[in-house]
Amino acid sequence: MKIFAFTDDHLDAAVARLDPSSPTLTATEQHHADDLLARILNSAPDANVLGRPPAPLRPSPARRRRTPWVLAGGAVAVTTAGLVIAPQLRDEAARPTAWSATPTALSHDDARELGEACLDTTQKLLSRPHSTAEGSFAPEQRRAMRVVVAERRGPYDAVVLGNAAGFNLTCLTFATDGWVPTVSGSGFPLVSPARDSASVGFDATSKEGLVDGRFRRETANIAYGRVGADVTGVELDTSAGRVTASVSHGWFAASWPSADPLDVDPMTTVRMTLTLADGRTTEPTAYDALPQRDLPAELQSSPSPR
Repeated sequence: MKIFAFTDDHLDAAVARLDPSSPTLTATEQHHADDLLARILNSAPDANVLGRPPAPLRPSPARRRRTPWVLAGGAVAVTTAGLVIAPQLRDEAARPTAWSATPTALSHDDARELGEACLDTTQKLLSRPHSTAEGSFAPEQRRAMRVVVAERRGPYDAVVLGNAAGFNLTCLTFATDGWVPTVSGSGFPLVSPARDSASVGFDATSKEGLVDGRFRRETANIAYGRVGADVTGVELDTSAGRVTASVSHGWFAASWPSADPLDVDPMTTVRMTLTLADGRTTEPTAYDALPQRDLPAELQSSPSPR
């Protein structure tokens, strides 16, 4: 499932491009504009097409293999223009411009800045009408969180805040869009994995609008989760190639650009390989087959492979 997040400025610009009087649309831009219009017109009145947080929806048993609880239209992915003060990262001048399959480690201070910005963003989102602080967003869960993974991959900065109970908040920032993070979380914790395994989550964020007078869409995927005590490394085989995840404090995370169509789940073909403390590696395992959220029995569908 993909979660689409739009800044208010980007949305206004994108919708403005739907005006048939515009003489500057190329065929590709017209396709993007038609796609955006179709998603708006075909959505229910309370759908989160615009990236604005409505009231939470009850989780569906059929969605066991994805984050099942909704704060803002899915596994929460929300961006809002002017919502957040950008973290002042100290090594910004040295940022690579191209995405990399291997992460760049961030300093302790920069990781802390990203974590604080993620929590500040979350608090401001929750202050909006109809937002509900449950699950990862509950005050007691957020107070217990710390930065467990922070990484940079060219234009993407990612931070995962987690706690011992398995609740997490994840923020992904596109450096090219003015430092507006996308926040995600869940109503249920990730299960505690076996020593040689992992429990996993996933979000996809798409941002689109006018950049220098041209329509642009940028989509990124982020995989994250908990790893067992014997896991020292995580590799993901993705549509962007093999990606080396960051692993620290019993968690992992990795982000990559996506060229998948909007109606395609990018994780259906992803495989995960774990490196263990004794040097062994596991066989590549389908991402969707790994343990995920710890759901109450009444919300679980029929048993699926773990």
